[in-house]
Amino acid sequence: MNKFILVLLLALASCEVDIEAEIFKNFQRFIKKYNKKYSSMTEFLARYNAFRLNIFKLTENGPETFKIGVTKFSDLTPQEFAKTYLNLNFDAYAFMNFQPVHAKVTNDAAPDAFDWRDKGVVSPVKDQGSCGSCWSFATVANLEGLYAQKKRSYQNFL
Repeated sequence: MNKFILVLLLALASCEVDIEAEIFKNFQRFIKKYNKKYSSMTEFLARYNAFRLNIFKLTENGPETFKIGVTKFSDLTPQEFAKTYLNLNFDAYAFMNFQPVHAKVTNDAAPDAFDWRDKGVVSPVKDQGSCGSCWSFATVANLEGLYAQKKRSYQNFL
């Protein structure tokens, strides 16, 4: 694999495309940081290509409402990420008899903008891994927020 990396670096150096060399350097840092191991050159190239495409997506005009960057998932394709981490196996019949709770309706005007982060009652994002526990993380985050509202600050919760 070291010979391949050397050949790839030489090919990148001979190209006049500095961005490709930078992406490859970032991929090497990514491999080291997240202790990634690939079983073959084919897998290495596939993961590099997925990483490269994800980097290009990051550099496009992205939304400014959240932080983006390289994560441990950056070598996955969107399809691989969805299959592994977005637990989409649910029973549609379980939702058929769902009856929503109706909130009290008032004639008060809604504010132009409202963000609980500005109120200091939202905890940092947590990594649930791949265990399909999003429901428990969401429940705990909700309870944390309610507790922080009651205590007037999330900082009191820590």
